[in-house]
Amino acid sequence: MAKVIFELGIEGMSGRVGDVVFRRQGKQTIMYSCPRRSTKPPTAAQVATRDRFREATQWAKAALSDPGQRQYYEELARRRRKPVFSITLREMMAKLGSGPP
Repeated sequence: MAKVIFELGIEGMSGRVGDVVFRRQGKQTIMYSCPRRSTKPPTAAQVATRDRFREATQWAKAALSDPGQRQYYEELARRRRKPVFSITLREMMAKLGSGPP
């Protein structure tokens, strides 16, 4: 769904309209053609990365369901000014060997 912000005219747009995607970059709105899925089968490396990401996502959800761990990650996220889920996910991806610590 596309979003349009009106403030004395059109302030900005984001989202998909037909075969066009509107993205915000800073204060600019940029129009792109819709991305297309590849018709090629995924490579072994892509499958491995997707599997690691899936595992890290499951771990992050489980970690955030524990009140003690959630409090730790919320404090870390507050200090780094990042979303709590991205901090948790990043830590697990680093443990799995596919991201920065």
